[in-house]
Amino acid sequence: MEHIIKALRVAIRAKGMLKTSRETGLNRAGFFHSFYKDGNNPGIMTVSKVADSLGYRTALVPARHSGKIATPLLSSPNIIK
Repeated sequence: MEHIIKALRVAIRAKGMLKTSRETGLNRAGFFHSFYKDGNNPGIMTVSKVADSLGYRTALVPARHSGKIATPLLSSPNIIK
């Protein structure tokens, strides 16, 4: 998860923290605290909202079995808000 958070930080900086926080509906202080304060890890809903605002989709998929790639069990458009 740490690598995902780091990648999102880079994308957030490129887009702009204020713009991204507004698009996600997260207040600026909470947004900063979640992504930039050392030792904090944002929750999956926060990660999903930010990923959506950056044009990405989060998904939970089962591990490969018998060489087949499984379909997502849960992806960000299907999350109950």
